[in-house]
Amino acid sequence: LSKKVESLVPSILPLDEILTPNVNAAHMRDQISRSATSVGANLAEASRSQSYKDYIHKIHVADKEASETDYWLRMFKAVSIIDDEAAFKRLCNDWSKVVAVFEEIADADPNMYDHHND
Repeated sequence: LSKKVESLVPSILPLDEILTPNVNAAHMRDQISRSATSVGANLAEASRSQSYKDYIHKIHVADKEASETDYWLRMFKAVSIIDDEAAFKRLCNDWSKVVAVFEEIADADPNMYDHHND
C-alpha cells in the first residue's frame, strides 16, 4: 500500500502544470498538496506503529486524507481551471486507485472504522 501511494502522490504535486493560472485556486492547490502528502506520511507512521490500535488509527487518518484529496480533485474539475484535460484525467484515475485500496482495507476488516471498539 505504501509503495502504491508513494508512486501516486508525486503526480498530485505538479498541479501547476495542468491547471490554468488562477490566484483563487492557490488555496485549493495548497489543500490538495497537504492532503495528498499526508496520506503517505500517515502510512509511513502506520508502518512504525506501536500497537494495533495505533496502526488502525493511522490507516484511518490516511483514508480520510485520501478522501479529502479526491474531494479537491472534484473541486478543480467543478471550477473549470484545468488546462490539460488528459493529464488531469490520468491524475484522477490514478488517485481513484489509492481510494480503492482503502475501500479494500475497510472491506477486509469491517470493524476497522468502528470507533466503539476504541
